Amino acid sequence: MNKRQLWIITGLGVVCLLFIGILINIIGNVSIRSNDISIFRIGIHVVSPLTAGSRTVIRWDTPTTIAAQPVMIVLRSKQGITALAETPFFAGTASIQIPCSQQQGSASIELVSSQDKSLIAWDSITINPAGPDCAR
Repeated sequence: MNKRQLWIITGLGVVCLLFIGILINIIGNVSIRSNDISIFRIGIHVVSPLTAGSRTVIRWDTPTTIAAQPVMIVLRSKQGITALAETPFFAGTASIQIPCSQQQGSASIELVSSQDKSLIAWDSITINPAGPDCAR
């Protein structure tokens, strides 16, 4: 193989890679993730089971690589998605109350970016039937 053939093959390889990159960009929802696992492995800590109507405090890890942003704490269950609170991400804590109308069973507490609605962290929980706080 001479130098000219090598340059042609290399050029075609580069053009193919650029074409694939453009195609992926057009299709969307494809990205290359960083090796920095601190961004993608944020722990959220919730006491479970939770009783509908009672207040509790949840906590999450706040890595320094995340810029300050507002986040929402939402409850996802069979009944749908319910926003529970909004707070700055760097606070690392929020006080929430499970609605009295929430049915017992499995659910999840999620930390969601207020800006782009992306899921940052989540934890599975169990919800007990409404407690005495709902009788008021």
